[in-house]
This record gives sequence, structure tokens and C-alpha cells, in this order.
Amino acid sequence: MQNPFSTNFVRPGKLEFVFTGDDSLETVSARLAACDWRAQILGPHGSGKSTLLRNLTQQLQLQFEVTCLQPREFRSINALPRHLLTSRSALFAIDGLELLAKRDQRQLLNWARTHQVGLLITTHQPVALPILYRTRPTSTVFQQIVQRLLGDARSVFTQQEMTQTFEKHKGNIREALFAMYDKFAEATL
Repeated sequence: MQNPFSTNFVRPGKLEFVFTGDDSLETVSARLAACDWRAQILGPHGSGKSTLLRNLTQQLQLQFEVTCLQPREFRSINALPRHLLTSRSALFAIDGLELLAKRDQRQLLNWARTHQVGLLITTHQPVALPILYRTRPTSTVFQQIVQRLLGDARSVFTQQEMTQTFEKHKGNIREALFAMYDKFAEATL
């Protein structure tokens, strides 16, 4: 059996984001529309921000053009290809705004406002945009993700093992899933 915790299955966009409470992709999309398509997904490292961003942009691409960017690809707004800054994209999705210098963050926010384009970002610290969703990793969410990945092999790990892995990685779901890769390999030898 292939390891269900391999990167092929756990990278952002491959997993379905696990919402807490009554939220869903539809309710979050509706809030984004109410924010004039400019908002932020806020949360700590490994809490699902990138996964939620990918899930949302996949849904939104059915309605209009979305351009997804990662700051490591351009490092400053001046380094963005000219065709992007003049494109007809209705929404720019930026994963990891904190990777840009503060000056470039401000320029990007001002550019989106001035050109009246949508801007959906992920960030660890709040910026001058409405908070669309605040990711809060919990042991329960982690267990739901693990159980989804395991499918029929759910009995491989106890609830206590999953909780301990989540706590060992201080709530960083990404790191805890990487640890589950090794645990699964050991358990299925």
C-alpha cells in the first residue's frame, strides 16, 4: 500500500480543508464576495492556510480568472511580470504575504485597491485587509485529516497516537502529517 502521508496526498490543494463550526467553501466564498474580493486568511505555520487558499481558488476559478502567486516567485511587486500587473485577472491569490518586505506588502495592497482587483492572501500576521478566515489547528481537525487519508486503514493509529503526534508538533498540522509518514511506514512493515 502506498503511504497516504506522502507529499502526493498532503500538499496544499490535494487535501480538502477541514472547517470547524458551520463554515464551508460556500460560506467563506460568500464572505469574500462581501469583502469586495479583498481579504486575508490568517493563521500560524502549518495550520491549513495554503490548503484553504487552494481550495477556494479552485472553486473561484469556475466563476472568473484567478492568478495564484507565491512571493518566492517574485520577491517584490516590481519584479512581477508586467503582463500580470496589466492582466484582466479578477482575483490575485498570494500565498505567504509575509515573505515580502513590508514596503512591498503595502505596495501590493495599494495596487489591488487602486486597480480594483481582488486580492486574497495568506499571512501569519494581520495586514490592512478584512480577515476572511482564521485557521486554528486542533487535535480533532488533525484526526479528521488523518482518518480521511487512511481511508479503510483507519485502525492503523489510535486516537491517542494521533493526539500525541499533533501535540509533539505544537499544532503544526503540516509537520505532524510529515511525522505520520514515518509512523505509517513503521506500522505497515
